[in-house]
Amino acid sequence: MKNKGFTLVELLAVIVILAIILAIAIPAITGLIDSSKRAAFESDAKFLIKAIDYKKLEDPSFDETTITESNIESILNIPADNIKTLSVSNVEGVRKVSIEGQGEWDGLYAYGSYMELQTFTSEEDWTAATSVGGGGAPVTENAPVLATGMTPIKWVNNVEEPIEEDDPTWYDYENKLWANAKTADGSYWVWIPRYAYSITSNYHKGLYAAETIGTIEVKFLNGTTNNALDNSGEVATTPTYEGSVQTNFVLHPAFNFGGTQVTGIWVAKFEASSNSGKVKIVPNVEAWRNINIATMYNNSRSMEADNTYGWGTTGTGIDTHMMKNTEWGAVAYLSKSSYGKETEEIYINPSNFLITGRGGETKSQASTWDNSGSPESTIYGYDGRQCSSKTGQVCTGPSNQIFGMASSTTGNITGIYDISGGVKEYVMGNLNRTTSSSSLTLDLVTVPDKYINVYTSVSNDNGYRSEYFGDAFYETSELKSWYKDYLGKLSTTYAWFSRGGDYANTVDAGAFYVSPKMGEANTTTGFRPVLIVGNNIDS
Repeated sequence: MKNKGFTLVELLAVIVILAIILAIAIPAITGLIDSSKRAAFESDAKFLIKAIDYKKLEDPSFDETTITESNIESILNIPADNIKTLSVSNVEGVRKVSIEGQGEWDGLYAYGSYMELQTFTSEEDWTAATSVGGGGAPVTENAPVLATGMTPIKWVNNVEEPIEEDDPTWYDYENKLWANAKTADGSYWVWIPRYAYSITSNYHKGLYAAETIGTIEVKFLNGTTNNALDNSGEVATTPTYEGSVQTNFVLHPAFNFGGTQVTGIWVAKFEASSNSGKVKIVPNVEAWRNINIATMYNNSRSMEADNTYGWGTTGTGIDTHMMKNTEWGAVAYLSKSSYGKETEEIYINPSNFLITGRGGETKSQASTWDNSGSPESTIYGYDGRQCSSKTGQVCTGPSNQIFGMASSTTGNITGIYDISGGVKEYVMGNLNRTTSSSSLTLDLVTVPDKYINVYTSVSNDNGYRSEYFGDAFYETSELKSWYKDYLGKLSTTYAWFSRGGDYANTVDAGAFYVSPKMGEANTTTGFRPVLIVGNNIDS
């Protein structure tokens, strides 16, 4: 009898069939495992919420918002091995948790109440969900996005303290407390959250004879969307007007970075200074000047690949650049809203030695002697210390609760300084990519649009009407700018914007000051950088 076996063709056919079965079965099994893991995670999250409920029944005075991943085991006897971060909030009587998993729950997230708990496998989706009502209180603005090497800080009695990113006292824009952080080199940055604005009075108004002050209303937006966080709906992308009133809320253009929508921007807290030729942003030092716009631009761009700041050398996920005219406008408009100084003008920095973070006793104080170690009782440091005594350039006199800080965008220590006075600040705003000064080495043809505002058309009624709005220029001026700040118009000879005015400009200086310049190096003009952080930032 002849033995019969499988032919090679038959064996190959069996192998192919088995491969097909495995290709179908493995994803199904994996999906089943993932689904079971997610269901178990949701069950644990609900158990945690119930445990908090029982704790409140036992002790009605207990504050559930104090529960975090670090104390959950001691308070609720629930192991924290699988919980990376935990926050508990009570929004209008509804208890909610926000959980980031680790260990067994690595890659899983949860947010919501017991009856409406959402689980996520995407950190971005979880962050978007928690941005409305999570983290211990209803949120009115996008949370700051930190780059590697950045440390959040807060101010207690005007003294700096490093904190954790989830500290609920880090910032409170409703009460004019803006988020501050430091990079590894010690530079200070302030977060400007994504917002929409409306100029509700004195749009494009400003007279020589009388001080004109307009009003600006701001709505913070959710994530990278155009949806207002106050649930009033989607804002516009183009402003509309009736006479001297803007009739809609419009996304501020500073948050559209070359076509990439961002949740906010980090702005240098002080005018830039030099640390051995590298940009540094600190108070009590001389502002960096005597360099032209090309050097300012290149130095700002080079920051992103410099590990001095703590974020490595690849530039991945960050972008640094010299402040644009629209980004200046974003700071000016937020300062003019209820989240900033609002009705009171930012006080000038009158330091005639061009020291960063200084302030005077009036909004337009005349230039004030500020030599190193030389006492002066009418000038103050950024922290309110009177300069009646100094250690070098650091003011060590008595603390004042107004002066010094009146020169910030908020009227307190959390704001941005040197917006009025100090040095004039070049911004990347230019007429028709005109170099102006023969001393520049910047090839404006090759500068990407995302790094410069190019103004292309001149209006006959004072100002430039190009595609730009939100820049604290045309919208906030006519014959003069708001607060009677100086207003100049660009030309082919003077094709660059400078903003803020310098220490000697007194009544002309301010957030709405506009002066045309050639882009050349001079003794009274400096700059400041902007930092953008996000996985979607192509640097």
